[in-house]
Amino acid sequence: MDDAKRETVFRTCESITRRLVPALAQLESTASLLQQPPLAGREWFEVLRQKLVPQLGEQAFLVVAVVGGTNIGKSVIFNHLAGCKASASSPLASGTKHPVCLVPEGFTQHHSLQSVFPDFELHEWSDASSSLEEDDAHQIFWRTAKELPPSLLILDTPDVDSDTRVNWVRADAVRRCADVLIAVLT
Repeated sequence: MDDAKRETVFRTCESITRRLVPALAQLESTASLLQQPPLAGREWFEVLRQKLVPQLGEQAFLVVAVVGGTNIGKSVIFNHLAGCKASASSPLASGTKHPVCLVPEGFTQHHSLQSVFPDFELHEWSDASSSLEEDDAHQIFWRTAKELPPSLLILDTPDVDSDTRVNWVRADAVRRCADVLIAVLT
């Protein structure tokens, strides 16, 4: 298959896939009398909505999340990947409550961060302590990092071994958004 034909096939698939989510929502509404469980929360639907649809288009990108337990060095690895000291790190457990994300320059001009992270409220990140504040809302603090390649987003995440249930919910939402999980283990 030549490049032109491949591009045509890709654009057709992209168009069909983009129309699929609203069509499924319409079907769910129309079929409500059948009392089926909602689409929201079903793994296949969440991956379609949170992962596939946001990444359709000409400018592919990679979402990498650094995940792991309490005080295990996630922020150190995150900073290393970022090429700068972006996230606070110390020998004491800092208790990150919300993911933080570094975004390459120009990314938000071509992509919607809200569609990449649909389960989170997005806040521009100006203070490293913002992610340490307790809040029931699922938030991601983000900022632009000139050190990043143009197709890479990286996240530093809350502890997955916490007894705080909200961290588990946030970890699951990050998992659905990320292409790569870097698990930091002891």
